[in-house]
Amino acid sequence: MGFNRSAIKLYFTGMVGGIIQYEVRGMLRVRSRPESVRNPRTAAQTEHRTRFALASSYVRSLGDVYKVGYREYNKSISQRANIVKQVYGEALTRDGLIDPLKVRTARGPLTRPQGVVVEREENGVKVSWFRPTNHGLKLTMTVYNYTRAVGQTHYDVATSQATNTTVAVPAEWQGDALYVYAFWRNEKSGSASDSTVVAVSEGEDSALSLLDSVNATTNRQSLTARWPSAMTQNDGFVGVSVATGPPGVP
Repeated sequence: MGFNRSAIKLYFTGMVGGIIQYEVRGMLRVRSRPESVRNPRTAAQTEHRTRFALASSYVRSLGDVYKVGYREYNKSISQRANIVKQVYGEALTRDGLIDPLKVRTARGPLTRPQGVVVEREENGVKVSWFRPTNHGLKLTMTVYNYTRAVGQTHYDVATSQATNTTVAVPAEWQGDALYVYAFWRNEKSGSASDSTVVAVSEGEDSALSLLDSVNATTNRQSLTARWPSAMTQNDGFVGVSVATGPPGVP
């Protein structure tokens, strides 16, 4: 790999002859095309690719919240790479399931939201928290439907001077397994807190059912463009609903 520092640059991305040029964070990089590419399909390689696809598809179904939540975290790699790494390393079980309680939509030095309580209302969820000492923060919240594998993110939905907020959710989500991810963000520095996650109680039993896991896996499979061919593809409800765009992100 090399950097294209030539005074005369021909901008393109892709391959021309034996040269491959691509862009990373505004910098053109160039490398030569290898004569041959090894692509071993060992059991370990296949398992790694399948597990990586699982982690990547969960992140995709969350939406673009990582662009804010990981904006100032570990800048040696991209924001998306950071959250995929977190999900792969901490939330992916040996059985190939994602534990939503171990996913982090944000990482950073600020103190995470404390005392978070989530109550299900007729067409929404009410989220309460302990008021932090720092009054210059804003709250970003993602309501994640695990059953349908779709996230609804609300950026700067409340300030740290408040103690609660209510957001609407689709009526058809009634009875689905919902999780709320919330984190504080400092608007001036762009830094964030680690996210807090709370399962939304649905009646007396808020635990994930086997059907929830099966439906969620099916929906995330359809979200993953390069899903391993060994996995079964099924049609299902899928989509990403973002209430507003990430602040400061085009």
